[in-house]
Amino acid sequence: MNIATICAVRTIFSVRGVREAARIEGRPPATMSAALSRFEAAVAVPLVRRDGSSLTLTLEAERRLEAINRIADASRQLMSLAGAPDDTPIAPISILGLIRFTEVARASSIRKAAKNLGVGQPQLTRQISDMERHLGFALLQRNGAGVSCSSYGHAALPIAEQIIQDWDVVSQSAAERFRHNIETWRLGTVMPLGHESSIAHMLAAVAAGWEKLRPRQHLAISNATADELLSGLKTRHFDVVLIDHLTVPPEFECQSVKTDTLWLVGAPGLDETADIASVLGSRTLVLPSLRGGIRQAADRYLREVAATWAYGPKRIVEVDSVPVIVNMVARHDYLSVLPQSAVERLPYRLSKWPLPESYRQQLTLVWRIGVLPKLLVEGIVGLMQDVAMPPPTEERQPLLILSS
Repeated sequence: MNIATICAVRTIFSVRGVREAARIEGRPPATMSAALSRFEAAVAVPLVRRDGSSLTLTLEAERRLEAINRIADASRQLMSLAGAPDDTPIAPISILGLIRFTEVARASSIRKAAKNLGVGQPQLTRQISDMERHLGFALLQRNGAGVSCSSYGHAALPIAEQIIQDWDVVSQSAAERFRHNIETWRLGTVMPLGHESSIAHMLAAVAAGWEKLRPRQHLAISNATADELLSGLKTRHFDVVLIDHLTVPPEFECQSVKTDTLWLVGAPGLDETADIASVLGSRTLVLPSLRGGIRQAADRYLREVAATWAYGPKRIVEVDSVPVIVNMVARHDYLSVLPQSAVERLPYRLSKWPLPESYRQQLTLVWRIGVLPKLLVEGIVGLMQDVAMPPPTEERQPLLILSS
């Protein structure tokens, strides 16, 4: 972020409009709009609500307005130290450049300041020179012992420190969000099929064992469909995802975690010796949407196998909620396709027909190439594969009351 952008945003906030601010600043509206977008991205919170050509400040913008005004006033003061007219455009001097100037001034040595900042000495020298060129005066003067502030540098130092302090106030939430992000690993996963499902047990094992894998970092687990997870991996919303797709795009690394047989399931009491074709032809299927791996496997089965039969399913209803699907099967006489491990732990003894071995649920851990440390991958996979699944839930029987 630089002080010219902050001053442009102050003008936009003052007149509550981009076009009017552009007229005042003598700059194209697109330039002013871009400055506002960069500023909002830098502070990581929305600052305006657009209503036609006018803008309304959010509460977050109102909270920062006083500090933004101080930065703009200090920036004008900085530009005027050498007698520049009041209408001189604010130079695009970065906040980082001001921080580095104050470090050099305190250290009285470019070499020592570069070491403290962790940057190269030539890079730091060029940055100070660029600032001096924009301002029109020298900030430092060289001497045998190192460097010291010039008369202009002495005047600029408290102004720079004030701008830095106010920018810390303005960008506080962005700093907190960045700090939280770098301290948090984000695991995305397909939706567990109930609390007794294998996915739920695996995720619980990872969450419980995470402290040993990464004691100084947090773990955030969230659910989405397989397609949404891969998209989030590309945009870096997730660091690693657990999907149920059969194939993984080549731009990712992956490791298989678990495979599970898929079953066609129906209401309790159906004839499990009946031909699967006749069963499919007599009832409606309820399945998750095409964004999920189970639906894709089910569709492949229907397309490649059922297409050879005289009749297939009556129709398909899409429901992206496994509890709803289970209730529709158990209580409303629908059919569905579910993993064996999930079906065995349901509180219903559903009728079931196993699909061929080539139609399975494949749980795969996926991450961007070169991002996850090998030991972390091995640790996550190990926790998932070491899960000891409890025995299937006993079928619930109605309570029998005997009377004398």
